[in-house]
Amino acid sequence: MVTFLSLSTAAWCAVAAVITPVFIVLMRWTMPTAGGKRSVSLIPPAAGAGLAAMGLVGKDPLPVILYLYSALLLIFLIGFVPVRKWVYADTLRQAKNPDVKVQMHTPSLLWMVFSMLVAAVAAASVWMENT
Repeated sequence: MVTFLSLSTAAWCAVAAVITPVFIVLMRWTMPTAGGKRSVSLIPPAAGAGLAAMGLVGKDPLPVILYLYSALLLIFLIGFVPVRKWVYADTLRQAKNPDVKVQMHTPSLLWMVFSMLVAAVAAASVWMENT
């Protein structure tokens, strides 16, 4: 049986099956516009396709691919959900005034960049240490 981080393929399938709808619901909640909601809904299938291709080329086992998929979605949630109020407001303001460049809320931008960077480094470290 193929495992990654002591979880079987079935367990990683369950993790991915849970994180996908949670991701879609929470990320759509952060977006005020129909276009934004549509865009964030396309991230899971795009990530899945890209990681599946990576798995085929690199011959990574399915549990590793599912770990990377789940980690990627969690990285986005860590970056966006805590600052949802400001992301929502900035996105809505930009949608209402497309000709004017809206200045993003600086603390939110810093949170998104640094939290996503730290989460990505942590996820990559776990992946590299266990493959």
